[in-house]
Amino acid sequence: MKKKRRIKKRKTILQSLILSKSEFTKLGAKAWLKKHGFRRTLDEKINTLRARQIEPTEFRARSFRIIPITTGIKAVIGHLK
Repeated sequence: MKKKRRIKKRKTILQSLILSKSEFTKLGAKAWLKKHGFRRTLDEKINTLRARQIEPTEFRARSFRIIPITTGIKAVIGHLK
């Protein structure tokens, strides 16, 4: 009888939050992040504000996914090394 191969499940961890500039000003984004207990340092892009929570170098290569959280907010998640 063949032994079943066990698939190891890994938990995903929040790497960054992406906030849409059409929904948030810089000040509004910082207020939302503070209210929800996140780091408030922002990287500004053309259409978004990004609040990095953990450095990307701490994650496994190609493990990142972007998931919607609510209107104007997405999360970048991944697997730690």
